[in-house]
Amino acid sequence: MRITAQLKAAALIGLAAVVGLLGVGGTWALWNAVVPSAAGTVQAADFKITLNEADMAVAGTAVQVTPAGPSGPLTPGAPVYAALTVANHTDAGTPMPVIAAVAAPRITQASVPALKNALTAQVSAPTSGDCTQARYTEANTGTSATIPQDESRRFCLRMSLRDGASTTLRGQCATVAVDVTATQQSPGA
Repeated sequence: MRITAQLKAAALIGLAAVVGLLGVGGTWALWNAVVPSAAGTVQAADFKITLNEADMAVAGTAVQVTPAGPSGPLTPGAPVYAALTVANHTDAGTPMPVIAAVAAPRITQASVPALKNALTAQVSAPTSGDCTQARYTEANTGTSATIPQDESRRFCLRMSLRDGASTTLRGQCATVAVDVTATQQSPGA
């Protein structure tokens, strides 16, 4: 009997090992189908923002704008205006708006020091395209606007001389710097 018990135990252990291997090794399937798939191409969206039709680059791009009208010299009470157009040409498959922020303008250079103190510059994001009708505030903290994909937004600058500015400033020049940033907004936000 001893041999029979050993044979039964060995058969039971062997059967358990076969069942264990079958359970771990895979599944039993009546049908098996394999479909080949070609490699896919993934392309990242191009975050392309332009400022007056010039590409904005990372870490800044200098873009010059020429004031638009009036054509006469800058005098107290007769401001001049310049427009900045920020366009969102992002090519993402999902609509990708951007938030364009235009900081308060600052006078960085002037041909004579008195001009730097007499010149004021303000920014606005008008609802219409006419910069002369835009609302400008004395505080001039800058402005921002959301720009949907494939659209643009116009920002206006107004430069003027303070009342009582000296007539000796006529013919002098100054550089007004404006920082413009565009921040990607998450889709659906």
